[in-house]
Amino acid sequence: MNEWEETYINSTINISLSNDKKLKILTNYLIEKSRNYSLDTSRDSPFSLLAKDNDILWNLGGKPDDTVIMVARIHK
Repeated sequence: MNEWEETYINSTINISLSNDKKLKILTNYLIEKSRNYSLDTSRDSPFSLLAKDNDILWNLGGKPDDTVIMVARIHK
């Protein structure tokens, strides 16, 4: 989030982009990152940890069909 905020909010480089476009860029980045994490069998996901806790055989990684991204920007 900090990197995105520096690039798209605090920088004058992308000042011409609308706030909607900036949030869309962030959302797409988070979707890509989440999908990559869900397919990464070298890391535990919340899903795989819960499966282990319930004695369900599951390889490391997540469920790529069960990902939700919500983005909101709060203005003070």
